[in-house]
Amino acid sequence: TRLRLIPTQARDRCRALQALLNKKSGGMPTPLKSCVACKASKVKCDALAMPPGQKCTRCARLGLRCEQAKASPRTKRGASVGDVPQARANGEEVDASIAYLKSILS
Repeated sequence: TRLRLIPTQARDRCRALQALLNKKSGGMPTPLKSCVACKASKVKCDALAMPPGQKCTRCARLGLRCEQAKASPRTKRGASVGDVPQARANGEEVDASIAYLKSILS
């Protein structure tokens, strides 16, 4: 007999697999799958299927230069160092406004 999963169990199992796959990458840059020309045109590229040094099908057909861009490492999102003082200043302004409004209402 087949094991039937209720939707929440299936969802949890799927999330666990996704987390496992994400951990596997370890922050390494993802390999590029298309050449610069195909990526700029947002079309599928077969550069990885070709032997090294040979152009992808699209670049060969159109006479374009077929080159791979360098992969950049993934970065974490968040406030940049320059944004922190501005955020603090905005927070202080909000605190001053709240204090002012409290004094008016009291």
